[in-house]
Amino acid sequence: MIGFGAHVRESLVPAIGRFADVHIARIHDPYLGPSVSAPYGSQIAATVDGVIDPKRVDALVIAATPEVHYDSAAASLKAGIPTFIEKPASVDADAMRALCSLSENTGTYLAVGHNYSFSPALTRVQRFIQSSDFGEILNLNVAFHGSKPRGPRWGMTDEFRAFLLSHATHAFDIALFSTSDVPLEVESASFRSSRNGHAGTVLLSGGSSLSVCVSLTNLAPRFDLGLTAISNAGRRVRMSGLSRVEYDGSDSSDRIGSSWSASVSATDIAGYVEQFSDFFHHVQNQRWTPTVMVRALRGLEIIDQIIHLRS
Repeated sequence: MIGFGAHVRESLVPAIGRFADVHIARIHDPYLGPSVSAPYGSQIAATVDGVIDPKRVDALVIAATPEVHYDSAAASLKAGIPTFIEKPASVDADAMRALCSLSENTGTYLAVGHNYSFSPALTRVQRFIQSSDFGEILNLNVAFHGSKPRGPRWGMTDEFRAFLLSHATHAFDIALFSTSDVPLEVESASFRSSRNGHAGTVLLSGGSSLSVCVSLTNLAPRFDLGLTAISNAGRRVRMSGLSRVEYDGSDSSDRIGSSWSASVSATDIAGYVEQFSDFFHHVQNQRWTPTVMVRALRGLEIIDQIIHLRS
């Protein structure tokens, strides 16, 4: 594992710890303080080379900064080590495109940690959308409202790009996942800044009939995530947070519709456990598809389009 910050210790390590046959063998983090102990008897590696070693590890999890993600993932893929990168996978689409090419050329699995697409709620949303009676999505609204982080991040000089990388990557991944990875293009983007944060709306289109609206901010009082999809068959599916999904039909007898409520732990509800289950499954079976990797690339391409529109 490369990177051992608070997010890794609070979310990723507990999720990995749920797998009895997976052991965090080695950790490298140059900023690791003396008060932080390595989990489960892991060894602390003084250098990246001490972790990127196919003789010592079967897979690598990278959860540091975007710049570190690219350099470490490139070295790991060249060494033939299946690699999981926490989002954002890279600073821009060009770097992610290079990692995708490395993965394909070396035949080495590359996954990106967009945990919400593995959450029980979003999995249920997609199940409704893909049902035979839902029809074709006409309109999708995604709201990703965070309360932090704000201001400069990861040492990046472009603070607005850092905001998009920390917040928009999740929102665009959710939109792409919900629409079965239909390529999305930016129609317009409008943002306002205040108190070291941002709030804005991005309008996207997919094909000839799909319209997507994404609302983003890091100025909300607390985290909130919502989704609504409307189909040409008069169906609607709504997700409120990660704990409730409602599905409505077009018939009068369907006015109340059906609903689903989560009854799982906080680690499970956010999709962390399931995303690692998927990653370890592909590593152990040595069979994989580039779906998650390509979706991460498309999300970064959307961010690049937004940056270009603002320039």
